[in-house]
Amino acid sequence: MMESGENLKISDLQSGDAGDPHEGAHSANRCVVIIPSAESERWITEIRSAASANGLHAVVVDGQSSALPDPADHAIIITHDPMLVCGLANCHFAVIAVDLETSPAEVSRTFHIAAPEATRVASALLANTWVLPKETFWVSDSTRPEHGELILFPGFKIRAPEPRVLSGHAEAPLPINEAFSIFADGPPAVGAQARWSQELFSYDHRRIAERTHIYDMDITGPARALLFGPYVSLPPGAWRASVRFTVDEDAATHRYRFEWGTPRENGYVSVLCRPGTSGIFELALDYDWTEVAPAEFRIILTQGSLGGEFSFLGMVVERTG
Repeated sequence: MMESGENLKISDLQSGDAGDPHEGAHSANRCVVIIPSAESERWITEIRSAASANGLHAVVVDGQSSALPDPADHAIIITHDPMLVCGLANCHFAVIAVDLETSPAEVSRTFHIAAPEATRVASALLANTWVLPKETFWVSDSTRPEHGELILFPGFKIRAPEPRVLSGHAEAPLPINEAFSIFADGPPAVGAQARWSQELFSYDHRRIAERTHIYDMDITGPARALLFGPYVSLPPGAWRASVRFTVDEDAATHRYRFEWGTPRENGYVSVLCRPGTSGIFELALDYDWTEVAPAEFRIILTQGSLGGEFSFLGMVVERTG
């Protein structure tokens, strides 16, 4: 399995002459995977412009109407999905994964799908990059060049678009940006982790209008799922969910089932917990992904309750193997 530390970084290609853009064109494909974001169209425009200036042409492969060009065509292949091009032999690959906090919204706009599904699709496109070769050249917000010039492949240089202009005042990271940070420098290596905050999850709606925060729940009522989600896709590997929550004295007397896994594989690891006393608690669940699939975490109240407050404090997801 590829480790993100093996991906080439900007510094690996930024020294020396860019070379001849046609050198080796008869024997190698060149493909750019652009993860959808608010910047995608500007990157495509710059790649097309650079291709034209070098006597090449850019071909967009969307999985519907575009056939893969022959290596002898001197083409630059552009796609949003690594799975459409991962079978190419003798190919130079680059991935552009920038401004990821806008990726779900761009996926929703481009493919006309609802927001929750857009998050799953956007993260699946990122997770699918694990199938690309270890030599894949990765461009992220942390590695994009400061002065606009970027060599994507030997012999092929573009002018990198300026980053999207953010508001002048400092803002806390968006929940989706925190979640997608695990892909910031390539497919997650062992030890990579990201916080999945409370806002990413869906909650039981009983007495929701009475809550100060949606994740502070009065558990009065029948047995039920208190929360579930967030369906962010993860690549194959061992993944740990470290979960934090609080209960008051009444809620502490009840039993809860914590589940972690993926609905696509129809399997979960589960832990039963009866806190016994009020306080802040943390537990960890480990599950092995065998393919790229959405992650689902659930907390289930296993018995009816006459009262009590349960608060979810978020979780940290880490690749452990």
